[in-house]
Amino acid sequence: MFDLARMLKLPASEFAEALQKHQLRQKIKSDFSGGVRNGVNGTPTSFVNAQRFDGSHHFDSPVKAIEDADPAL
Repeated sequence: MFDLARMLKLPASEFAEALQKHQLRQKIKSDFSGGVRNGVNGTPTSFVNAQRFDGSHHFDSPVKAIEDADPAL
């Protein structure tokens, strides 16, 4: 986790303090609950026009879903 923080050039001491004090716990819980309410049950989860896309994530399948959602494309 700290390797990722370093790669992102996050200040190590502030990152460690935020983890120790659970500063983002409520935000994480809120994001998680929002995902559950919207039908997210794993990653990756994709949406096309606010509809969960359950097809293959290979190129042709999501392109077809987008085109089907908006035939003007």
